[in-house]
Amino acid sequence: MLSRYKFRVKTYKSYEHITRDKEPVTQFDLYEDSLEESQKYVDNIIELMNLSEGQLDTLNCYMAGMTFRKIAKILSISEVTIWRRRKQIQEKYLYVQSMIDN
Repeated sequence: MLSRYKFRVKTYKSYEHITRDKEPVTQFDLYEDSLEESQKYVDNIIELMNLSEGQLDTLNCYMAGMTFRKIAKILSISEVTIWRRRKQIQEKYLYVQSMIDN
């Protein structure tokens, strides 16, 4: 009798009837899945950009939320070099995006 017992679990958009045998789908699970998909999408774009090691280091620092001055200090290079790498990364990103959109 307990196996037929149903209860409600709040999901991302609505309530669903879930049986006791199944794991309930929670809002966190859906967020985690979409986050994983987003990370794979970003990783694929970065791979298609064919970044140099320096550009990749710069991009990783930007993605970590650092300013260009802090990046220059950490990587021990000029702020102008960071600015130039950022510009090259942007150009490569726009090129890859235009290829994906077509």
